[in-house]
Amino acid sequence: MNKRVGAIGVVVLTLLGACARDDRGAVRERQAAHRTPIVVSAYEEQAFLEMAVHDGGGDLEATRAVQTLQRWDHDVTFAVAGSPTADDVTRVHENAATLSELMAPLRVTVVNRVHDADVAVHFVAREQFARILDTTDFPADADGIAQPRVRDGGHEDGRIQSVTIVVDVGLAQHARNHVVSHELLHAVGLDHSSCLSSLMYAEGSNGASPLWSLSPLDRRMLSLLYRPELAPGMDMNEVDNALAGSAAAGVTCDPPQWQLVIDASDNRPYFCHTGTDRYRPCTSDLRVEPTSPLADPDLWFDGTYAYDEFPLRG
Repeated sequence: MNKRVGAIGVVVLTLLGACARDDRGAVRERQAAHRTPIVVSAYEEQAFLEMAVHDGGGDLEATRAVQTLQRWDHDVTFAVAGSPTADDVTRVHENAATLSELMAPLRVTVVNRVHDADVAVHFVAREQFARILDTTDFPADADGIAQPRVRDGGHEDGRIQSVTIVVDVGLAQHARNHVVSHELLHAVGLDHSSCLSSLMYAEGSNGASPLWSLSPLDRRMLSLLYRPELAPGMDMNEVDNALAGSAAAGVTCDPPQWQLVIDASDNRPYFCHTGTDRYRPCTSDLRVEPTSPLADPDLWFDGTYAYDEFPLRG
C-alpha cells in the first residue's frame, strides 16, 4: 500500500487593490455563518475539526501553513496528465461524480486539457515529483502529493484557487486507486483523519482500509465542509462555534471491513475480510472493491496463515 500520502500548501497573494474588498467580504461571510449552528454528534464535531481545520494524520507534519478552513467557492474541474492507466482515468471520473454530489450546489467535472483545469492530476514517476511541484519540500517516499494554492484576501480567506497532484506510476493499480481518491479529497479541502477506515487516514498500512471509495465518515465530513453555514478562512474557534455537537447519533469511525494481505509464499496480494470469524475470506481480484459476502473466495486467512481451502473443523 501507499507508504505516505499528504498535501503541501502554497498561499497565493492577491493584488493589493483587491485585498481590502476580499477581506471585508470574507469577514462578513464568516460572521454571518455563525447565526445558524450545524447540529452534529460529538464525534462528528471532533472529526470535522480534525479533518477540515487541522491535520489529524499520524506522525506527518501538518499539511497547512495556516490552520483554517479551506474550500472552493466555485465549480471545480479536474484533468489528468502524464501516463495514466484506463483505471486511473476511471477513478478520477468516479471521484468527480461523488464529490459533485457531496459539494452541491458546486459541480465537479473532468476536462480534457490540464491548462483548463483547476486540479491537475499528474501520473508520473516519483523522481518527477520535484519538477512538477517545483519544490523538494515533501517526504521522499511519498506515493502521492496534493499541492493546493490558497487565496489570501488579507485575512487568509481560505479559498482554494488551484491544486497540483502527483501520483507515483510505480504503484500497483489498487494502491494508485487509493492514492488518487485520497489526494482528490485533499484537493477539495479535507485533511488527514485518525480513523483507520477513512480514505484520509495518513498512513496507507498498519490496518488502514486499502479500498478507494469514500467511507461514510468521509462523505459526512465533505458534506459538512460545504455547508453554507461555514465559510472559507474560519479558524478553529470559529468553526467550533458554528457546530452544535448535541445530536444523539451520527456517523462513527467504523473499523475497516477489508485489509490488504500479502501471501508470503508467492508475494501475491489479496483483499481479506476483517471481523471476528476465525477464518476470513479473501479475493485476489484487486481490480474492483470487494463486497461481503464474498461469492467465491480465493483463500482463507486466520490473521496469521492463509489456506487454499476452508479449513475443516477438528
